[in-house]
Amino acid sequence: MSWIFGFVGPHLSSESMSHFQALHPEPNFASHSSTAYFAAGGLPETCFYGSFSSKQPDEGWAVSGIGLERSVQKCRFLNAADWRQILSAASPQLRRLDGHFVAIKRRGQGVECFTDQLGLRTLFLTPFDGGTIFSTRLDWIAALRRQNEVDFAVCGSNWLIFNQIGYGAFLKNVRRLGPNGFASLSPTSARLRNTLWTPDPDYNGQDSSEVLEAFLNPVTSGELAISLGLSGGLDSRTLLALLASPKRADFYLHVFGVTEDPDVRISRAIARDENFLQDYFNDPLPDGPKCMQLLQDYARQTQFIEPTSTILKLRHYSQLYNCKRIVIDGGFGEIARRQFLNRLLLKGKSALHSGDPASIYPYLRVQRPPIFIPEVLQMMRQGVEEQIASLWREMPPIHDFGSENFLELWAIRTRLANAYGFEQSRLDGECMSYMPFAQPSLLNCLFKTAVAMRKNGRLFRQLIRQRFPRLARYSLVKGGTTYPFYFSTVPAWAWTKLKTRLGQTFTDASVIEFLYHSATEVQDLVNSNPVKSYPAYDYPFIRSMVEKFYRGQTALAAQVHWWLSFEMWRRAVKA
Repeated sequence: MSWIFGFVGPHLSSESMSHFQALHPEPNFASHSSTAYFAAGGLPETCFYGSFSSKQPDEGWAVSGIGLERSVQKCRFLNAADWRQILSAASPQLRRLDGHFVAIKRRGQGVECFTDQLGLRTLFLTPFDGGTIFSTRLDWIAALRRQNEVDFAVCGSNWLIFNQIGYGAFLKNVRRLGPNGFASLSPTSARLRNTLWTPDPDYNGQDSSEVLEAFLNPVTSGELAISLGLSGGLDSRTLLALLASPKRADFYLHVFGVTEDPDVRISRAIARDENFLQDYFNDPLPDGPKCMQLLQDYARQTQFIEPTSTILKLRHYSQLYNCKRIVIDGGFGEIARRQFLNRLLLKGKSALHSGDPASIYPYLRVQRPPIFIPEVLQMMRQGVEEQIASLWREMPPIHDFGSENFLELWAIRTRLANAYGFEQSRLDGECMSYMPFAQPSLLNCLFKTAVAMRKNGRLFRQLIRQRFPRLARYSLVKGGTTYPFYFSTVPAWAWTKLKTRLGQTFTDASVIEFLYHSATEVQDLVNSNPVKSYPAYDYPFIRSMVEKFYRGQTALAAQVHWWLSFEMWRRAVKA
C-alpha cells in the first residue's frame, strides 16, 4: 500500500528513529526533528507530500490515497498542488471531496490527521515513548510494541457476522480513525473523533447515471488508460454500458481467474463479441514457499476480512499498473440494488424495528470455522452485540428514515470502512484504482432515488437497456452459476439455488490446488508451537480440520483458508 508513518512525542531518541526507519521501505518523503518523525511512501500516483513553506520545510503534509473532484461530465484526480492548497487552510474542507485517502499535516509540534468521508482509508495510533506513533500499517505499529493482544470483543464482528461494525483496531491499546476521522496529536496527547456519513437532505444535483458517467470519465494524461474489471455481475456490466455509450476509444476491460469460472467465461464472451479490448490474467500458481508469501502479504494488510484464497484473483493488479492502467472497480454496486442486509429486512423485521442487539444478531450471522475456544466465541458475540447497540445510537430513527434506507445507511457506515477499506488500502500500493459506486456524491444521488427503482436491480437493468441493450443478451453470474438477465432477485435466487442442488455450479479447483502446493508449509504451521500454544485456539479442531483436508476432504478447503487468514494476520501483528 501507499503508506504513512509518524511519531510525535516529548523527545525523539536516535534509537527510536533507527527503529522507525527500519520498519518501512525507502520513503518518498521523510523529515524529523527533536520531537517528531514523519515519512510517506508508495506509488507516486497514490502518495503526495510537500511543505507549506520553503522557510519552514518541517511544517509539511502528506496524503496516501486518491482524492477526486467531480464536475458535470468529468472527474479529475487531485494533484500535489491541490492537496497543498486544501491542507494549508486552518480547517481543511475535506468533506466536500470524493475519493479515498488519509491526509496528515504537521505544524509546530503538533500533527493533524484526516480520513475520507466514508473511511475507505484509515490510520492506526498507539502510545509510544510518552507520545504517539501513527501509521496506515497496523503491522508496523505492532512491530514496535513489546506485547500485542488481540481484542476479540472488537474483531468478533469480523468473524461472526458479515464484517466489523465499529471502527476499533483489532489489537488492544491501539486506536483507529474511522469515517471522516480527525486526530489532533501533540507531544503529550492524542484526541480522536469520527463523524459518520449521512446523506445530504438538501441534495438536488445530477441524477445517478450522470454522476456515474462523470466518475467513468477521469481526466488522464495521454499515456494512461482506464480499465474496468468486468465480471459476470450486474454492477460492472452497468458501468460497461455507460462507458460504451457513446463508446470511448481509450478504455480497456480486465478479468482474473481460471477459464472455467462463469465470471471469466461471460466477461471474455462480452469482450470478444462486442469488440472490446480486454486483459486476461490467469498466471500459474507459484511453488509452496511463494504461495505462503502471497498469503502472508495479503493477510497482514487486510485484517482477515477474506479467506487467504481471495489473493488468487487479486494478485495481478501490479501488472495492470505496469500496463499504465487506471483501474475502475464495480465494488459496492449492491448499494444501488437494495441488496444489503435483506435477510434482516425480510425475515427479521420485528427484530430490526426493536433495535435489540440480541434479536438482530442471528440475522447477521455467517458461517466461519469454529477455530476458537467457547470462551473466545462468547467474547466475540458480546462484542458484536455491543457494536450493534453503539451503531444503533448513531443511526437516524428507523420509523422516520424508512427500513430500506436505514439498512442502506447501515451498510454504507459499516461495510465500506470495514469490508472494502482494507483491500482498497492494499490496492493503493499496487495500482491506481477507485470504486465509482463508493463515492459520497453518488450515494447522495441514490438516497434521492426511489427505493422501488433501486430494488431488484431495476435501475441498472434500465440503464443497460437504454445505453447498450445488446448486453442484456448475456447471462448474469451469481454464486458460481448463471441465470437469465431478465430475472429479478427472487427468481434469480430460486434459479441459482436449484442449479446448486443439481450440481451445476462452478467450483474453483485452484483454491484446493493452492493448499496442495503449500502442503508442507501448512502442515508445518499447524504443528508449530505458536499454533499449539495459542490459548484462544481450539487446537484439536484446527489440527483435525487440516488433517482431514489433506486426507482428501477437499470440501474443507475454504475453512482451512479462513484459519490461515487469521493465523497469518496474527503472526504479522505479533499477537
